[in-house]
Amino acid sequence: GPDLSDDELAELRKKCQLLEIWAATQGAEAHFFLIDPARFVRGDRDNQLSSDDCGTTQHYLLLDEFYRTAIWLAGRTPIWWLVPVYEEENYEQYTHTLMSKRFIRADETLDLGHLAYIPPGEFVGAGLWQLFKGIESPYKSVLKLLLTEVYASEHPNVRCLSLRFKQA
Repeated sequence: GPDLSDDELAELRKKCQLLEIWAATQGAEAHFFLIDPARFVRGDRDNQLSSDDCGTTQHYLLLDEFYRTAIWLAGRTPIWWLVPVYEEENYEQYTHTLMSKRFIRADETLDLGHLAYIPPGEFVGAGLWQLFKGIESPYKSVLKLLLTEVYASEHPNVRCLSLRFKQA
C-alpha cells in the first residue's frame, strides 16, 4: 500500500500466506489479496495470474464477489455499503456529498468503487477463468459459471447479487 515500505508489504504478504495455511489446517479455505484501494478503483491491479487470482481480467466481477462475501471484522467501512442501490449510477457524486457534508469521514471508509456497470468483456474473461479453475474446483466453478451466465444474459442491465444483497 501507499503507506507501507516494500519490506513491510512483504511481511504483510507473508502473514497473509501464514493465515491461509492456518485456515487450511482448520478445514477452511481463506484467501487474502492485498490491494491499494486508489489503484484498485482505477483498475490498476497486478497483471500477475495465480491459482487464486485472475489478474486484471475480472475487475467488476471480483468487486461484486467481494461485496457479497466479505466479512467486515475491523477497520474502515466500505463506503459502497453506504450508497443506496438506486444511487449506484451516481456513486461518485453520492459519496462526494456524504464526505463534503461530513456525514462520514474519509479516514473511516474504504472506497473500492461501484457496480453500476459491468463491461461485457468481463463475462468472457470470467468464463475462461472458470474453465481453467474447474480442473481444481469443478463444483465451485460451475456455480460461478452459472452466475456469470445470468449476469451476461441481463447485460446491459445487470443486477449483481451484491446489489440485491445491499438492497435487502
